[in-house]
Amino acid sequence: MRRFSNWRPAHPGTSTRASRNEYGNDPAKAMEHLRHFMISSTGSVLRAWIEFFDQDMDHRISKAEFSKGLRELGYKGDVFSLFSVLDDDDSNELTLDEVDVKQATIWRNFRLFVGSRFRSEEELFM
Repeated sequence: MRRFSNWRPAHPGTSTRASRNEYGNDPAKAMEHLRHFMISSTGSVLRAWIEFFDQDMDHRISKAEFSKGLRELGYKGDVFSLFSVLDDDDSNELTLDEVDVKQATIWRNFRLFVGSRFRSEEELFM
């Protein structure tokens, strides 16, 4: 299910192929590599996270969810190597904090704001 009707694939000329040589075993470089790919594919890390990765909204993604999301976005690199470098706590899951701390903070603050200001979905959208 697509939540954003104006989604488009990666910009023409943007490479979706990556090798582990681009980020090695460096989580910071792997994070930047993934963030760049997500932004070039959907316009923002948060948008990609919500629409393609954390579709069940449990605030974490498994290797399977990660792989599925990247493939849907047209990623051609080694998905499982990228996952293992990013999963520096060996939890076999990724959170948005492990991908983009700033976007995770924005998303968390938005959810806290909505939860503190509105008693129901109906009130939110009235």
